[in-house]
Amino acid sequence: MQRNFPSSIMKQPRLIVLLVGIIVVGFVLWLKSFVLPYVTNLYVEMNIDKIQDGTNKFAYQLQIQKTKSNSINIFAKNVLHKTMHYISSKDKDDSKLYFKSQLFESEISLKLNSKNEVKLTQTTEIKTKLSCDISKDEERFDCYPENDASQQKCEARGCCWRIAKSRQKPLKSTNLNDTQAPLDVPYCYYPKDFPGYKVDSIKNTRLGFTASLSRNTKVYYPNDIMNLMMDVRYETKSRLRIKIYDPAHTRYEVPMTVPSVTNRPSTTDYSVTGIKARQPLNFQVNRVSSDASVPTQLIRTDSAAPFIFADQFIQLSYYLPSKYIYGLGEHRDTLLHNTNWTRFTLWNRDQFPVQYTEVIGRSFMPPYWSLGFHLCRWGYKTANGTLEVADRNKKVGIPQDVQWNDIDYMDRYLDFTISKDFGDQAAMVKALHDRGMHYIMIVDPGISNTQRPGTYNPYDLGMKMDIFVKDALTGKPIIGKVWPGNTVFPDFTHPSSQKYWTSLVTDFHNKVPFDGMWIDMNEMSSFVIGSISGCPKNSTFENPPYVPAVLGGILSSSTLCATAKHYASIQYNVHNLYGYLEGKATNIALTSIRQKRPFIISRSTFAGHGQYAGHWTGDNDATYHDMAISIPAILSMNMFGISVVGADICGFRGNTNEQLCQRWHQLGAFYPFSRNHNSLGLQVLNK
Repeated sequence: MQRNFPSSIMKQPRLIVLLVGIIVVGFVLWLKSFVLPYVTNLYVEMNIDKIQDGTNKFAYQLQIQKTKSNSINIFAKNVLHKTMHYISSKDKDDSKLYFKSQLFESEISLKLNSKNEVKLTQTTEIKTKLSCDISKDEERFDCYPENDASQQKCEARGCCWRIAKSRQKPLKSTNLNDTQAPLDVPYCYYPKDFPGYKVDSIKNTRLGFTASLSRNTKVYYPNDIMNLMMDVRYETKSRLRIKIYDPAHTRYEVPMTVPSVTNRPSTTDYSVTGIKARQPLNFQVNRVSSDASVPTQLIRTDSAAPFIFADQFIQLSYYLPSKYIYGLGEHRDTLLHNTNWTRFTLWNRDQFPVQYTEVIGRSFMPPYWSLGFHLCRWGYKTANGTLEVADRNKKVGIPQDVQWNDIDYMDRYLDFTISKDFGDQAAMVKALHDRGMHYIMIVDPGISNTQRPGTYNPYDLGMKMDIFVKDALTGKPIIGKVWPGNTVFPDFTHPSSQKYWTSLVTDFHNKVPFDGMWIDMNEMSSFVIGSISGCPKNSTFENPPYVPAVLGGILSSSTLCATAKHYASIQYNVHNLYGYLEGKATNIALTSIRQKRPFIISRSTFAGHGQYAGHWTGDNDATYHDMAISIPAILSMNMFGISVVGADICGFRGNTNEQLCQRWHQLGAFYPFSRNHNSLGLQVLNK
């Protein structure tokens, strides 16, 4: 039934105006609250489709405005204007609808300028539609690796925030000893259009080519470098070297000798593709098949997270042909690593362990006797007691080749000293030698600085030679704390460190004719955080913008301050090299003293360490899990060029049992370095 307004109302002009006004206001309010958000979403979704086939003019204009705009407000206003203009062009009554859209846009713009939360809501909604639509979880690269991620912090970095629908990895490992980080699909991830470096130019070189790189926008980490150089060198048939660096400033580089190359190989087993001038930086490394079949992709950076190069944060993200890989340093993990949402931290630390030999050097040749069975314990209190252990083994027919001592032999745990309570260490070693056995003792890098002047040569000589690592605040030797109490630490990057170390080792060998050395606590370890007097509070090295997943959450936990000064650089740069450099110095010292092949076991390592010393896997537990995990641990180190490696047979921490110890000895007989070693105060089997 058709209904008409009463004629009495139609005859009243004021009532008619009022009624029309109410209708208009109601329509505008309804349009504001419902129609515009709907239309905006509709337009943006259509925008994505049109961008893909390149047929929509407004879509490209919107993208350009978004890229060049310095104001979120301007961007939001432009989005609304273009949205309504696009709709008006499809309506029969263009002028009327366009007027409404302009009025509506002005009101929304006022809100954007006055209410920050509205501005963020509109911008986030549009950005999500444009570049955050990443449907595959494995293609989400973490934009906020720190532990305090939130939507606000994420979006402040220009990244996308979406809570993952489900986890792909359990929150807790079924193995309590497994220390893998509980990572999973990130909530904060990079959008498709996050700005990165572009290639300005490419120039061929004798060994490959160089590319100049630049970026126009800053990233969220401070002091990012806007201009870089990328060197691609085809060094040998099977070795490729890619180096990206800041051409304007000389930066610290690991002081390792690498092979010199003068000519490019005629053929290679690899190829590098995808680097194009005036294009975003992307590249792909492939393995070339000998039968000319399709090459195997090894590394692919396109569609990955952007390359970031800042003073204290470098990020290079890429896709691998498989989620299973070998290598990545020493970790308590399987030999074949599953990289599915897994993080590996490379920062040497004193904590319980919760094929490129042409570059890093070939493994040292160990002496023949070192391949036999070694025995050690923290708790052999005297020289005679140590000999009694060797006597018992001989009596029951155990073919022991090497006897060890832990810190028990030292006077007050001072390096290169002998405790009176321990007894005649030299006579003990002579007795072992008479039996055809060999002897090794422990040495820590921490040198006590609390002894009376003139009574402790390792400290007095080090001060005379100015050989110790320095405190950034005072310029004096930085003081940590280890077994003897307050200690200072030799700087093995110092040019005189070899002379200092050889002198100490020689003096002690003249007293006790040992056959090898066990260098421990060289992560470098300390029982206090940073130093006994703390670390500089306002340093970006002590408090970097990004901290890897290290124990304690700070770089100086259980070690020296990151600002501690070595001769070559600061601790922040050379930390992981300490064990490697001490191993090298010890190798040279023992070779000079004994004129025979040296034997050294070190706890801390670095690439190239195998040239000078072996390694053991740290203070493990007396568990079947730790026995099993020793196999991939040893094989991994072998792949890194460190061939002489072993784990503490029967376990170091905790009481073992007869069955476990028997099984472990059966396995340990095949370790390249086969040593039974356990901790102080534990149960003795078959005493």
